[in-house]
Amino acid sequence: SSIVQLISDPSYRLGCKLQRKNVLGILSGKTDSNSVLEFIPIGTDVMLKDLVVTSGLSSSNLFPSYPAGHPIGKVTKISKGKRKSSDLYIE
Repeated sequence: SSIVQLISDPSYRLGCKLQRKNVLGILSGKTDSNSVLEFIPIGTDVMLKDLVVTSGLSSSNLFPSYPAGHPIGKVTKISKGKRKSSDLYIE
């Protein structure tokens, strides 16, 4: 047997990083087909189509970690943070 949790599940959290800049963040699920990369400070050099990969890090509030470097997706939207004005909002 196995347990499956979709990356689009709003309760999902995964440690990841922007591969090009090696900047760590936390990927959170959304109810649509996109996810949100959180805790990336404003001023970080992020570009559309930047690759997001697993960080290999884990914590008690993150789901089981995956080995570092596994591709998760690409950046499709960058804007100023909705919840915290010092962070970027990245889909």
